[in-house]
Amino acid sequence: MVVLVIWVFAAATEMGQGWVEGREPQLIDWVANMAGAVCGLLLGSAALRLLFFDR
Repeated sequence: MVVLVIWVFAAATEMGQGWVEGREPQLIDWVANMAGAVCGLLLGSAALRLLFFDR
């Protein structure tokens, strides 16, 4: 479910660039947004497991 929300937010961010002068939505930017968000999710999950569940 979290990945779906990240997917929608990244798409909305890219589509919003269409209204900003000098910017345009691009698929590669959306893929980069998704990759960064998923990496952050994975690293954050790993950090939480180390901090709270490995005791």
